Amino acid sequence: MPVRARIVPILLALAFTAVGLAIPVASPARAAGPRVAIIVGPVGTLTSNYRARGDEVAAAAQAAGATVAKAYSPSATWANVKNAVNGADVVVYFGHGNGFPNPYSSGENTDRVNGWGLNRTTSNGDGDNWSTTMAYCGERALLGTLTSSDDTVRRSFCGGTVNDGITPAPGFVMIYGQAHYAPGFGERYEETDPIPTLGEGQQRVRNYSYPALRLGASAYFATAFGDADDIVTRVLMERTRTYGDIFREGRGFSSGALRTMAHPDVAGASVWVQQTVNGSMHFGDPDFWYAFAGNPDRRPDGTVAPAAPRITRLHPSASSSNAAADGVVTATFDQPMTGVTSSTFYLRRLSDLSVVPSAITYNAYWRRAELRANAPLSPGTTYVATVTSGMTSASSGRPITATSWRFTTASAVNGEVFSPAARLVFRQGTHTGYRFDSSGRVTAVRTLTLARDSGASAGSRESLSNQSGRWFSVVNGAWAGYWLRESPAVSLDTTASSAAESGVTVYDPERRLSIRQGTHTGYRFNAAGALVAELTSTLARDSGANTNVRRGLNNQFGTWFYVTNGVWAGYWLRESDVVGLP
Repeated sequence: MPVRARIVPILLALAFTAVGLAIPVASPARAAGPRVAIIVGPVGTLTSNYRARGDEVAAAAQAAGATVAKAYSPSATWANVKNAVNGADVVVYFGHGNGFPNPYSSGENTDRVNGWGLNRTTSNGDGDNWSTTMAYCGERALLGTLTSSDDTVRRSFCGGTVNDGITPAPGFVMIYGQAHYAPGFGERYEETDPIPTLGEGQQRVRNYSYPALRLGASAYFATAFGDADDIVTRVLMERTRTYGDIFREGRGFSSGALRTMAHPDVAGASVWVQQTVNGSMHFGDPDFWYAFAGNPDRRPDGTVAPAAPRITRLHPSASSSNAAADGVVTATFDQPMTGVTSSTFYLRRLSDLSVVPSAITYNAYWRRAELRANAPLSPGTTYVATVTSGMTSASSGRPITATSWRFTTASAVNGEVFSPAARLVFRQGTHTGYRFDSSGRVTAVRTLTLARDSGASAGSRESLSNQSGRWFSVVNGAWAGYWLRESPAVSLDTTASSAAESGVTVYDPERRLSIRQGTHTGYRFNAAGALVAELTSTLARDSGANTNVRRGLNNQFGTWFYVTNGVWAGYWLRESDVVGLP
């Protein structure tokens, strides 16, 4: 992730204040309570829906004793929004989001990204044409750092060079609802559009949260789950709970999907994202719908809780596919823990969720919970280990975040050593050999095309960590020192496969291709079957893609699938026990 030039040490936030809001709707319960500003930008035909969401937030805020200032389209101009936000303890924005990375520019244009889409004037209804009726007032507008070199739109409709930025209360909370980019998701309008990577999701939240945190916000929340009103209620009512706990109570929270990192631009802050499914949004594929930035240990009342305990190491590692069957499972923590018992640390067989009888101990020296099954685990079997929030910090009493992870034990016959070396057959065509480290990460790749069937010697056939299928270790020839995955095109001489199928199967509609965890290489060939391009990628878990053709290829052994979307879009993958139709 690129380092931003704007890095500065920012002291995060403190308490709510009682500075007055513009155009307030008074709450009879607490006239001097916190202030909540609600912005609804123009989003065309969706604006009525967003105004309704804004009203839900207003009702929740007033029920919690707050006064409310609204700036709704078609009156959500810069001047009206700036007036509403003045002195606000909570700022909620519904509308178009414009962030980075995005498909439109190679650089981050901070005059128009990481901010709000607002009405240019009050006379254009809810029109959201960014060229004529709406203006993206970005990071520099919010911070008040626009200059005379910025374009006419920003100078005319986002405060211009005399703008001193927005002025919410010290320690305010910024909440984005249904805005692209703010929680990490982008503009994915076709199913073939790539799904954002973790790095892209994190960078978008990092960027979008920066102006709020730079202005002194104590927390940043972004949600696409329609629960901005619930977040406002928790921020206003649960003033002694940490922001991290408030985030975990969110409608879309998933402990297993949560990924955290230190905020690169804001000292003491973190960026939390998670890639999950949100109903049918983005074709039911996982994306980044819920995010937080700030100090997760800070509370709305301005105090800071002791750091919550964290798990620093799991054994076996999550998603391990070649775990030992000795039945030893451990979780290591960053601080001393209490409450380590059979009810807070247990192991289950995935197939029937039966609990594996085990002894549980706590190693105080290593700060490690240790589970030892009473009997060896079954080979080739998937298990789920769970640490519950019943474990707590010995010093602060704060609970650990509940965590579950899966691993699969090695097959009964994990490997075969051939002595003398066994004869291996490579069928005509293109093959890729790999070198891996002990964790199954690729360290070297060698791709060659054979004009005819060939062979070499294999020293062993084994399962490898985090790689699907079985692999031959080649001891001589072009791939000496490399691993090749067993398939119809790479096999022992005694089990050599038959020739390639010559038929062509066209799938209309396209079929879903199953691609197993591990490293795979896709190829592009010319009409004669000569290699013209290759693409190697490693899947952390089983995945898939669409295919529209299954056929044999000239001078290439086996049958091949043509991939139409995802990582290998436009490439051929050879059919095998790890690449095929479900």
